[in-house]
Amino acid sequence: MLFDSGGRQITSNPQHKAVVVLPTYNEGGSIQSVVTGILDQQTEISTHALHILVVDSRSTDGTLDQLAKLQKKHAAVSLLDCPQRGLGRAYIVGFQHAMDQLNPDLIIQMDCDGQHDPANIPMFIHIIQHGFDCVIGSRFVSGSQMVQFSRYRTLISKLGNGLIRWSGRIAIRDCTSGYRCMRASILKQCQFSRFRTTGYSFQSSLVSELTRRNARVMEYPIIFDERAHGVSKLRMADKWGFMLNMLFIFMNRRRQ
Repeated sequence: MLFDSGGRQITSNPQHKAVVVLPTYNEGGSIQSVVTGILDQQTEISTHALHILVVDSRSTDGTLDQLAKLQKKHAAVSLLDCPQRGLGRAYIVGFQHAMDQLNPDLIIQMDCDGQHDPANIPMFIHIIQHGFDCVIGSRFVSGSQMVQFSRYRTLISKLGNGLIRWSGRIAIRDCTSGYRCMRASILKQCQFSRFRTTGYSFQSSLVSELTRRNARVMEYPIIFDERAHGVSKLRMADKWGFMLNMLFIFMNRRRQ
């Protein structure tokens, strides 16, 4: 039987599983609301059972204590230890564990800082069942909105995406979005060993790899709010990594 975060039984009997891979590092202020917000979406989804795989990089702020309490209440929440930091590293470890151990039909990636609204998950799953391999929660298509973002931050985000689109000839507006729903079958084809980044540039590397695999991608407009808790974990190494990764995407496209 399936239950939502409030303990209410869900009467549907999904035949497939959708695993939400949730990287965390000191997310004590948001982990509970994000996890319960995801589980609450199960009542809107009849085709897939939701499972949350938290990939934690040795948090020190009580995140793991809160997660342990959530695991006692919800069997659909599991934890994977990722000793080394790096968003891309956490996702690769999480994706591989999910595909090897959890047998998902779909894999969803999202942030744990409150910027991604879990209420979009049912729509992502609905869309992907109409012939798509990947649905991207996009900040740069018609109908999307970036809340409380300065013109400077918006400009930098758009400029970065423009460079990625140019370097890889990628016809996707938001190449760096961290909110996506993907078929596990297309992820199994991706060669993560080819990626040259373990940081935030993983997002653009994955888009480039999906494009190389001729994945059918749709962008869905989202409201992208300021983070509800915590601070940005973007490091200087991530900024350098973005530039180097863009060069790699460009050279890879030229070789193809």
